[in-house]
Amino acid sequence: MEFDTTFGGTLKLNDNQPTFKDFARPSVKDVSIRAHAPKKFPSIKEIGEENFLKLFMKEFDLEDTEYSIVKTADEDIALFSIDRLNHILEKKDGRERFASYIKPTLQNPFEVWLSEYINEKGNIELRKSYIGLFHDNTTKEDIFVVLRQEKDSLSFGMLSSVIETELIN
Repeated sequence: MEFDTTFGGTLKLNDNQPTFKDFARPSVKDVSIRAHAPKKFPSIKEIGEENFLKLFMKEFDLEDTEYSIVKTADEDIALFSIDRLNHILEKKDGRERFASYIKPTLQNPFEVWLSEYINEKGNIELRKSYIGLFHDNTTKEDIFVVLRQEKDSLSFGMLSSVIETELIN
């Protein structure tokens, strides 16, 4: 299996599509029922890159194989490889601590959206976004995770977390 190397990676959300408001859906900040947050990983700065990579590979069942597959809540599949997940490791900005949120977001999302994006050639591409809402009882944090489908099967290119509830729009 190979990933599409011709894709430049530039996507812009199409501003002319309906939003959650058009569908009478609540803002995530108004949703009180959230999934229990999984335990966060330690950061790369805390345990070092080699130890973090071991945890990461174990989480995604990549210890003895090049690829792993996770079945999603909408009966699709998400394909993972260490190469496709490297962007999380490369940043080393603390977001890597939320890697344990990826599977729960795929398997038990708050919502799944099909969104229009405009690629670098001006063409519209449809991408799924899996949205996870979590609450950490220990830290009292509310966590918002968005995983966007990438062009190559269902590999995901974005993990974002917003810790403070009032920042979630």
